[in-house]
Amino acid sequence: MVITAHAVVGSLIACLFHKFARVKINNFWLWAIVFVFAFFSHFLLDAIPHWDYSLERPDQFSGLSRAVIDCLIAGLLIILSSRNLTKGFFGLWQCRILFWGAWAAILPDAIIYITKHLGMQTFLFLNFFKFHEGMHSSVRPNLSYGGPIQIVIVIIACGLLWELYRKGGE
Repeated sequence: MVITAHAVVGSLIACLFHKFARVKINNFWLWAIVFVFAFFSHFLLDAIPHWDYSLERPDQFSGLSRAVIDCLIAGLLIILSSRNLTKGFFGLWQCRILFWGAWAAILPDAIIYITKHLGMQTFLFLNFFKFHEGMHSSVRPNLSYGGPIQIVIVIIACGLLWELYRKGGE
């Protein structure tokens, strides 16, 4: 799954917990629960048949540049969907729980990338890699089928974020 889908769903999870837990945003347990649920949402999304771009070779600049662009798109969608762009820096500060959820949701892919390309393949990381790969759907569709699935997921998550922030507020 591309980074945008994971990040937007992670942000939605953060928004749901924040809105419905009715606790202040600086509550440690809110941040901890958001992290756990967003992190594990990554594996649930990976179980859906999807298309991925490759980041296999560390010298492959185009793959890494796609990932950076993907992160920027995800951040922009999160800011626009939460309607915090009009509030300037304060609006971005209010979004911090959303970005925490987004970061937690993409962390499994970041762990895989860093451990593979920095040669940190210890026993723990190899087991994590096997678990991560095992959670992927055995069906690997091409872009024409796997891309639209992710677009639908992103549209639904952004739409829900938009609705949850419709009345404004943190």
